[in-house]
Amino acid sequence: MFILKICALHISRRPLFGYFRVLSTTFIKSATPYCPCYLECLNAPSVHLMKNLARNAPEVKVSTVKRCIRVVTYVEAGDSELGSPLADPHAWDILESFLTSQTASYGETLQAMDDYLGERFIADEWAEATTALFSGDENDRLSLQNFRSVRLKYVPNNPTRSKDHPPRQYKSIFLDLEAGDEEDEEEEDLVFEEREDAGGVSSRSHTVMQLPAAKHKFSTAVDRLQDKYTGDAPSSSRIHVQAKMYLFHVQRTVTQFMADHLQRNGFIVKVSPWSPGQLYVVSDSPKTIFLCLSDTYSATVKKWDRISEEEAESLERATLKLPDRSWVRVKAGQYKGDVAYVFDPDQSNDFVTVLIPPRVFPYPMAKGSVALFDKSRIPADGSMTDIIRSGIVVGWSFKGEKYYGGLLQKKFLRYNIEQVCTPHPDDIRLHRQSGFDLPFVKKTEISFSLQMLRSGDCARFIRGEFPSEVGTVLAVDHTSGGSLSLEIKHDGVRDEIQARLHDVERVLRVGDEIRVVAGAYLGVEGHILSKAGDMVDVCQRITNEIVQVSQYYLDRRPLRHSLQGQVITQYIEPPPENQTIEIGDYIEVVAGEDVGKSGVVEWVTPGGMILWFRDTNHPLTVENDFRSPRISVPVAMAQRTRLPPTLKFTKERGYDIRPGDSVSVARGPEYLAKGIVHTVDFIQARLQFISDSDQSLLDVPISFVMKTQNVSTDTFRSQAGKEVYIIGGGKKGYRGTLYDVNLGKCTVAVHGQRRTTLPSCDVATQYGMRLNGAILDYNDMLLFCEMRKRSFITPKTRSVTPPPERLAPSRADPGPSTSSSGVAWTSWSDAQDDDPPTSNNDPVTDLASTTPDPWAVDNLDVENIIEAAARKLSEKAGPTSWLQEFSSSFFAYRALFKVAPGVHGGRLHKRLVQTECPDPFVGQDGPAPKGTVAVRCTAKTAGGAMQHYFIPGDDLTPADPRKKGQECFILDGSYRGNILTVSKCNVKGSNVDLKLMRDSSVTVNLRFDQVCVVEPVQA
Repeated sequence: MFILKICALHISRRPLFGYFRVLSTTFIKSATPYCPCYLECLNAPSVHLMKNLARNAPEVKVSTVKRCIRVVTYVEAGDSELGSPLADPHAWDILESFLTSQTASYGETLQAMDDYLGERFIADEWAEATTALFSGDENDRLSLQNFRSVRLKYVPNNPTRSKDHPPRQYKSIFLDLEAGDEEDEEEEDLVFEEREDAGGVSSRSHTVMQLPAAKHKFSTAVDRLQDKYTGDAPSSSRIHVQAKMYLFHVQRTVTQFMADHLQRNGFIVKVSPWSPGQLYVVSDSPKTIFLCLSDTYSATVKKWDRISEEEAESLERATLKLPDRSWVRVKAGQYKGDVAYVFDPDQSNDFVTVLIPPRVFPYPMAKGSVALFDKSRIPADGSMTDIIRSGIVVGWSFKGEKYYGGLLQKKFLRYNIEQVCTPHPDDIRLHRQSGFDLPFVKKTEISFSLQMLRSGDCARFIRGEFPSEVGTVLAVDHTSGGSLSLEIKHDGVRDEIQARLHDVERVLRVGDEIRVVAGAYLGVEGHILSKAGDMVDVCQRITNEIVQVSQYYLDRRPLRHSLQGQVITQYIEPPPENQTIEIGDYIEVVAGEDVGKSGVVEWVTPGGMILWFRDTNHPLTVENDFRSPRISVPVAMAQRTRLPPTLKFTKERGYDIRPGDSVSVARGPEYLAKGIVHTVDFIQARLQFISDSDQSLLDVPISFVMKTQNVSTDTFRSQAGKEVYIIGGGKKGYRGTLYDVNLGKCTVAVHGQRRTTLPSCDVATQYGMRLNGAILDYNDMLLFCEMRKRSFITPKTRSVTPPPERLAPSRADPGPSTSSSGVAWTSWSDAQDDDPPTSNNDPVTDLASTTPDPWAVDNLDVENIIEAAARKLSEKAGPTSWLQEFSSSFFAYRALFKVAPGVHGGRLHKRLVQTECPDPFVGQDGPAPKGTVAVRCTAKTAGGAMQHYFIPGDDLTPADPRKKGQECFILDGSYRGNILTVSKCNVKGSNVDLKLMRDSSVTVNLRFDQVCVVEPVQA
């Protein structure tokens, strides 16, 4: 009993399998979709089949049938163990037809394998073979060679082909049967073909295959078992198929799902930790990747790019496992922007264990708080356990969370964090307070301080050939680990030495002018008074106050910038235009095989010899779908066609750029970097800006950037309605009220005059900042302070007026002629004679006795005091008294008031204002003047910006409740000082019922003048 699988080829125009249809149905099993002429005949030995075919189709000669039958597999049906599918030569022939046939697709080939092998077809077992099909990168000859090398491992008796002849590309599976009809000649042809198949190459050698006998199959199976259990490798060499890396841009929502799908199919996949929606896949060909994707996943692929070996190596280094002592920044989620400490070196399943200051606490905390875990606030009920390492308590565990030094142990996905080489000390402030791994924290602070090392600074060697030698920095390169050039005097000779940045330390001397760039005294400028270890005593420049700061938080050059109030009259010659090709330039190839192609430059070698650009006219063809649009050409073969719209120099305005403007780099090494301008050097035509990505300070030529947005004037719009000072122009020295601020202009009304428009650079706030964003320098600030002092009228000094001196009548000339009043006055002193008056009816004496003594308190004075006290008691007290008395109650509440019509021209009349929180007497501009309250309200303009005012307390009236559920502050009665909730409000009767307790039905009724509506502060 045999199973014979045959493939009937077409004879002339009539298919041979039509003749097989005349056979009994017991001989014909089915036709496979892989080949429409493929039949499986059961119980049909070849001789018996030939006889039946000749009997039923006499017009077909047996010799012709022999010639047209291709025997594929011939095995004994009684053998239940068919062996491994990898040993089946026909299965390898089906796969090979994918390369040798011009019409067979990969999907049809796999379907044919599945139809042929059935349940024995397992895709993972054939992974090496299918990979070899695409190993030639669209070179079918190389792929076929690699495929046959793999085939030799499993089918060693595969008929060999001559290496001198290329693989034949079969155009058709049909045969031209123009041979002779003599049976002997046909038999001789078959014998000849067998010889050719054994030793050489024939045009028909593919139609006959040597079949393994049963004993050969048994020997082969025994050899494989021996190799499996003895560990002996097969003698055949393993072909190495080079894998490449491809970057796939997919939709963000399916990134992780597609990565998991590809990983399950055996691909090496890396999710981009920098840009969402990017997958790095390692494969021999993008075609292989697409074949493993379903239609749903394929539709989400936007584009793909081939990654060069250099970029792949950089990616491997970037995505390697993070060291256990490093810093990372969270890119998404609740902890977005926070810096964490990498805690666990084992980063399995793309998760990284870090230590981070917690934002969620197991005890009450204000919303948005970031602080260390406080174990003292946890009840001592045994629910919190200690974490002990080497006999030392290093942390605590509470409710499933672990805390080390107050830092929370948490896991983040690798692509949700990014490594930070040197974070800002303020970002790791809580890590330093926790005390966890303080040596590494200090090492980070030292690295941060070395970033501020510039040319002209002093540095000391701490290791290397010249330890403790102090030199002057000539040049610094902060990239690639950092390096610098130092000039030192060695044996009286000046030497220039190259060193690594971590081999030196900064040297700060007493008297150096510095600026604090981190810590609690950020922004303070002054000079160094003394040093003690790592701490430095700094004398502030303006207040002369002495503060103590870490030396790692100091910059030896104060980072300040200022703009002139007037345009500089000196003409500055701009530097010559850079003619070199930079990253971001649009170029066109003028020579070579890529002539005519154009695009944007993406990379230029450091020597400027080779550039890479992306072809903008990359045609969408089948061939180009698997080719990278990036092209590399020599710089000499390319020319710039147009430059991006960068800032240009004009004689009228110079460079239209100033600190605070938003810029984007359009060309150069910092291409596509964005940030806010920090300083501008018009002489050198360069600027420094703070990068939005990593907050680093980048220095670029002005001609390399584009201005995306002018400095915002919203900062000074809050000064509208407040007093400003005119420090330039014809009205210099006047004070006025600011009404509006626009770009370069502002509207000011000098007191007693109408509004006028002035340049923003000529007007300053009360804190000494020009309305154009420039800060007054030291000398201008002194003049400004002096001008402010002169602008105020000093009140005259008040003194106590002495009582009038009483004069006595002259004794020498008594009579009515002494004066018209009949009374003469002299100095009020003792008389020369001690004789007392002789008469009690002396008119002078009577007059003196009736005059009140100003130095004595009489009945009239007492009456005046009583009347003033009664008048004060009759007047209604303003809110300042009870706001100060119950100030602790307003830490979390804002009181609501109505404003009198005479305040600010009636603009706030019929509107409610809120007190500032947490202190009603401190506003956005500082403490409120005496007798006033700091309040705020929303503007009526579009956007509803918050406006802040200082309003006298006498002009404020407590707001009345209007609805149920409001909260009121009790001003009078036995419940004074409490905050209760309204249960019922009677507007017509001007009274309100308040709940004594939130869940209680007991209420108290009060008048509207006894309460004030308050609102809780929104967290």
